[in-house]
Amino acid sequence: MSLWILFEQYLSLAFYYILIHIFHWSELETLSFLTSKRGWAWMYPNKLLISDADIAHEILVRHSSSHFQKASIHEASPLSGSMLNDSDRKPHSRSLLVHSLSSKQIKENYIPIILDCTKALVNYWKSKLASDSMIVDVTDDCARLALDIVGEALIGGTFGACSYDDNGNRLTQSMLHLTRETFTAKNHEKQIDMNGIHQLDFIDNLIQQRWATSDRTLDFADTKLILFAGSETTATAMALTLLTLAYRNDIQIQLREQLYGLSTFEIIQNSLLDSFIHEILRFWAIAPFITRRSTRDLTCQNSSGRTLLIPNNTDIDILVWSIHRSSLYYIRVDELNITRTYSNKRSYLPFSTGSRMCPGMEFAITELKIIVALLLEQIEFEPLVSISPLDCNQFLSEQQFHIDWYHAVIHTKEHVCLKIRPRLPVFSK
Repeated sequence: MSLWILFEQYLSLAFYYILIHIFHWSELETLSFLTSKRGWAWMYPNKLLISDADIAHEILVRHSSSHFQKASIHEASPLSGSMLNDSDRKPHSRSLLVHSLSSKQIKENYIPIILDCTKALVNYWKSKLASDSMIVDVTDDCARLALDIVGEALIGGTFGACSYDDNGNRLTQSMLHLTRETFTAKNHEKQIDMNGIHQLDFIDNLIQQRWATSDRTLDFADTKLILFAGSETTATAMALTLLTLAYRNDIQIQLREQLYGLSTFEIIQNSLLDSFIHEILRFWAIAPFITRRSTRDLTCQNSSGRTLLIPNNTDIDILVWSIHRSSLYYIRVDELNITRTYSNKRSYLPFSTGSRMCPGMEFAITELKIIVALLLEQIEFEPLVSISPLDCNQFLSEQQFHIDWYHAVIHTKEHVCLKIRPRLPVFSK
């Protein structure tokens, strides 16, 4: 390692602590600032932060296999034995997962599950509506919905989360505690407290009971991976989507009018809904960074001719959040614009890219589309406190997050709570 890189590491570390602890910037703001000038920054002790889309493309696509490997997740993670830790070590598991998430499987097996689970949540909400409106904890309920969908799709039965069964309640609270508190706690040891250990034991036992009687397409470790990864990212994305619709009522009305009366196939193909979901995944980069480790020295060059030498054994964080919010690639980055076009595909990375991109991309997008369409057909979403339409984009762009450093996922610092009311009667088109 050169003395210049070492100097940069300490300088970035100093800026990091000043911005975080003195100016109280968020971590996402701070990391974006550190990389804003060149598109990368060195962090102590051996971390390279990347927010340049061209350099990211070099790492994730062009030299993906020859110079880089997936970075290992921390051994304290409950998913350390899964393919998430090393998909190259378990190619058979990844192949099975890709097959199980094919377009045919989604159409024939998973879409009915998504519809049934979403209807169960809507029916529960309607049963509790004592008046024309009520306040719901969207973070909690989106976690319940995501868990039931993954449970039904993966191991042949819901966990009863949307119906508030005992196991469903305990599973939901355990998952929320682990993902929102335990895994977002930033300490040097990243140890899980006794409460977290008990929750993991409960989750393991619950999955084991279901897995033992399932077809066991995936091994136990990878089954647990799909439960955590599939529910954590979906729950966060869905909660932020509903938050967006509540504060951008213009979009809510526009989508409802477009989707009314459409078949499930027509919903999935609807261009406005597709644009909305794409913009949601840009604006809210649920997976805010992609980790890699270099296996050989490599010199990369971006479109402006600037070069970067990446030494062997460097830990790399590609800052998807920063790329998605960069004015180099997008106009009015802090505005949620559902008519936005994506001409530079290198700067759009919600599911990564290249040979190691997320195999669940099509499932996740289909899931979000169906849930949004079904909820908008039945429910209206409103903010708890009204703000002027001019302030809505600023309010959304200033949301604060915790980062799950174990698994590279963001969570809102506070639970998302919204006011809901049933759509009765359904309007005519």
